[in-house]
Amino acid sequence: MSKNLEEGTRTWEIEYQKVMEQIKKKRGLT
Repeated sequence: MSKNLEEGTRTWEIEYQKVMEQIKKKRGLT
């Protein structure tokens, strides 16, 4: 479970960054 958790966290962080960028663009806070 540890390995899956670590890999999942990495993927989640990448997706999170993408979402945050989209939100900032929508709000115009680039």
